[in-house]
Amino acid sequence: MAQRKELKELTLKEKVDLLHFLESSSQTKTAEHFGVSKTTVSNIQKHKHEYLKRYGKERGDLQWKRRKTFLDEVNKATLSWFKQLRTVNARISRPMIQEVAKKFTQEFGVADFQASSGWLKKFKLCHKISQKVLCGESNEVPLEVVEEFINKFPDLARGFKDDEIFDADECGLFFKAMPDRSLITKGDKCKRGKLSKERFTVLLCASSTREKLKALVNGKSAKPRALKNLKPEDLPVTWRSNKCAWMTGALFKEWIRGIEEMKKKKLSILLTVDNCPGHQQVNHLTNVTLKFLPPNTTSKTQPLDQGIVKTFKIHYQAQLLQCVITKT
Repeated sequence: MAQRKELKELTLKEKVDLLHFLESSSQTKTAEHFGVSKTTVSNIQKHKHEYLKRYGKERGDLQWKRRKTFLDEVNKATLSWFKQLRTVNARISRPMIQEVAKKFTQEFGVADFQASSGWLKKFKLCHKISQKVLCGESNEVPLEVVEEFINKFPDLARGFKDDEIFDADECGLFFKAMPDRSLITKGDKCKRGKLSKERFTVLLCASSTREKLKALVNGKSAKPRALKNLKPEDLPVTWRSNKCAWMTGALFKEWIRGIEEMKKKKLSILLTVDNCPGHQQVNHLTNVTLKFLPPNTTSKTQPLDQGIVKTFKIHYQAQLLQCVITKT
């Protein structure tokens, strides 16, 4: 007869620690971490308030209350970020939410919280967030807002020459992605390897007279291995980096200040951008007038969105394919 495994008895403090751990992890991982069964974890969770009350009386402090308040603040800030991006129909993945939650955790100055899959599952369930495939033009463009902006734009542009009116926009560039289609002979098996997801965020800026400013390319690494023999200032683009290769408010402000330095000889510049969260108002600009496009209208009002960004990506892919061909 097999010997029965001895059950581990947790102290009151260990039970409270288990409840803390369970907030950002699954029952399975929690059971493994504390060396108990899932049934034990479930039973402790059922008597959660009783254990916390007893522990609070024994400790005589507000440690649990502070932690709960901290988690509430992280969840609230993450939800606010999520709603803000969805108002402009941005694509948001699960890793993006987890990275943003970790960022808010650092801002609050607490390092013992992990935005795990268990936390994300509870976050999505609590706020009724689900994952769907985005297709078509799900966000209808408010035509009356577009017409109003078009009618007002001549007043906004009054006093600016054509070569002083610029538009800026970002795009994601999967810089290693190869075509997902191929010509094959009859009978050949068509197999596709894993597509590269490595990406840059590229900010393009051009005037109505085709004058182009140096593109801003934002990657994940400050010194990529491929550029080890080059200095960033020698590149034909402005190179910047952050952990997620996103456009941030600080990076946008730095770029705007750079425009002022490059355009000192011009009397003034009118710059239009969309109102995404990374684009923030910049104060005390001397020769740059910043105007934000109406929300959810970029497909109609953003000049770079009328085929310029698409053309840029086509030219980049053509250059990439030529490079591959010369190497084969």
